Amino acid sequence: MAEERSLGGNLNEAVRVGDTVRRRAGRWTPAVHALLRFLEREGFDAPRALGVDEQDREVLEYIEGEAHPGNPVPLPDTVFAEEHMTAAARLLRRYHDLVTRFVAPPDAHWRLVGPEPHEIICHNDWSPWNALFRNGSFALMLDWDLAGPGPRLFDVANAAYSWVPLGAEARAIRD
Repeated sequence: MAEERSLGGNLNEAVRVGDTVRRRAGRWTPAVHALLRFLEREGFDAPRALGVDEQDREVLEYIEGEAHPGNPVPLPDTVFAEEHMTAAARLLRRYHDLVTRFVAPPDAHWRLVGPEPHEIICHNDWSPWNALFRNGSFALMLDWDLAGPGPRLFDVANAAYSWVPLGAEARAIRD
């Protein structure tokens, strides 16, 4: 097995092993992997779920690109470019429209369950910290471990809070 290299992250210590990413698994992992397999079948770009390893870590496909290493490293100002915010919003809308057809396993456990109504399975953490970029352009969503049932608006509000520069951060970008 290839040597492990830390990929950072704030909630789960992710490591790269060869062409895979390994992270702590939990009761939510089978449900999230079912969601990722659905997205793969539907042609939606997301890491492929490859199972669980001998250390009880989830195994995901490693996808080449630039991702934020986690706090305390600040996000580059270019992340907040209008083109990236627009692309992020469009991708979330596409995901929401697609996931209406997803049927969760009957025994699904989710790490994060949003408020009622449970219209769809939300990403619940769509932010610049969970985006993969290639050559300075937005590529795809990462970190699906917080996915769970909730209203679309909950997911949209969380994404807006994360993607739209507010307060001092916005003033610094404008100046």
